[in-house]
Amino acid sequence: MRLVGLLSFFDESPDWLYKSVVSLSALPVTDLVALDGPYPLYPSEDDTSPDSNYEAIEAACRDTGIALHYFSEGRLSEVEKRSRMFEIAEGFTTEDDWYMVIDADERVELV
Repeated sequence: MRLVGLLSFFDESPDWLYKSVVSLSALPVTDLVALDGPYPLYPSEDDTSPDSNYEAIEAACRDTGIALHYFSEGRLSEVEKRSRMFEIAEGFTTEDDWYMVIDADERVELV
């Protein structure tokens, strides 16, 4: 059984991204699908996040041993983006695996 994190992001605080992904190590998260891109109505001329976002996610995965799967899909609605993360994860998981959606401003904490 695998637990796969699903992270939707666009132009986030690198510190938030790093801490969010590192917090997944409190669980048995083995893989992370990180899907970049703004929502269609988001006021941005860019379709991808700055390099600092990618660097923060890569560092967090490297520091925790979580396998990283990156994708940039451009402008998708929130529903389309979330659905796409599940589709991507289904490409390398089985029906015995689980998914966990997390945003850059969320952290996992076991109490």
